[in-house]
Amino acid sequence: MAYEVRWLLENRIVYVLNTGIGTADDVINSMRESTALMENSTAPVHIIIDGQTERNDISLGDLLTVMRTAPRSKNIGWAVYVSESKMNRFFGSIASQIAGAQTKAFETLPEAIAFLQRADITLPESIPLA
Repeated sequence: MAYEVRWLLENRIVYVLNTGIGTADDVINSMRESTALMENSTAPVHIIIDGQTERNDISLGDLLTVMRTAPRSKNIGWAVYVSESKMNRFFGSIASQIAGAQTKAFETLPEAIAFLQRADITLPESIPLA
């Protein structure tokens, strides 16, 4: 899987874009990078995980193990998973819950951003799309 971790909104929203074929190693590495960004910011820092993978080579058991052992940030606010695939949204939601975050799943990025703006009124009205 190819992934990209960056700020969607500096110090407020981490954006993770997943493409290709999902693997456990890439999930672990992207979580480490995301956590590092969050740790250097002030809470709450939200995360949007945009799952545009072709398919995932991660079993539910592997995903649960990764999420239980992955680094966590004390600064996390909402973890929002975006995917057109209902199955990906389901797995993303389960993974985020296991990681101890408040979670929501959406089909599109604009829906996810609109939700975060309602959930956190300190976010600006204009947030760029990835």
